[in-house]
Amino acid sequence: MMNTMFYPGQKVICINDRFHRSIHDWGDQFPVSGHVYTVRNVVNCREALTNLVGPGLLLEELKNPDDRLRFSDWRFRALCEESWAERAEAAQIAPTMAGTNTP
Repeated sequence: MMNTMFYPGQKVICINDRFHRSIHDWGDQFPVSGHVYTVRNVVNCREALTNLVGPGLLLEELKNPDDRLRFSDWRFRALCEESWAERAEAAQIAPTMAGTNTP
């Protein structure tokens, strides 16, 4: 069984989009740092450079031929949807609070 913190339907953010140029022979859609993606599936995959087997992500937003291109899980971090909601709420409240005078 794979040891990974990712699961289908989860939102993740890419933190590393640096790929060896030879990987471009496998597909034409790659994750971009800072972009948010949805995990479609988590599968075992062989790391191209290290040859080690570990969890790889298939992403809803990126479709490559035959799903042969999986992206190593270390390239992503999970998004905590609650923290994003809290940040959005704080961003809406902050301008209002900034205009008030407090002793």
